[in-house]
Amino acid sequence: MDAGRIVALRPEEAVISVLERWLDPKTFRRFFRALLRLLAVNRKLPAPAAWLAGFISVDSVRTAAERQDRLWERTGHTAIYALQEKRRLPHAAPRPDVVVFGHTHVLDWAVQQRAGGDGLYVNLGTWTERCFDPSSPPDRSLPVLVLEDTGGRLRASLSDLAQDGAELQRFEA
Repeated sequence: MDAGRIVALRPEEAVISVLERWLDPKTFRRFFRALLRLLAVNRKLPAPAAWLAGFISVDSVRTAAERQDRLWERTGHTAIYALQEKRRLPHAAPRPDVVVFGHTHVLDWAVQQRAGGDGLYVNLGTWTERCFDPSSPPDRSLPVLVLEDTGGRLRASLSDLAQDGAELQRFEA
């Protein structure tokens, strides 16, 4: 464990769940209460709320943080359902051929096979250096998605600018 890597965790909320796994329960409770006091001192959390939050179960905080960590999974399911027409789009929009999301902190790409032509889901994640836990290598990728219409055919390519534009994925339909 390299505690200095905690500053690179993304999303930042992961600090709570990662530290909960690393520290013994008593130390984690002390850390959590100290964090609440720090938030109150810096006026990011009202002092009475910080005091009351100190009585919240640490397990409930960790569970809430884990739920938020899974945002990218829920986003992916939403996109796949839209590509399959199992989820209605706003304003009665037709079934998409490509669904693009971002800012869920996880780079994701999935091809959905379907009648009438395949669909594509792309999640560009976050555009900053990050690591998912203090032991993982930092991900310095800056994904760039290019969508092209070449003679009525869709071409999508995902490149990594951190590696001189190396192509990560390609999709043609």
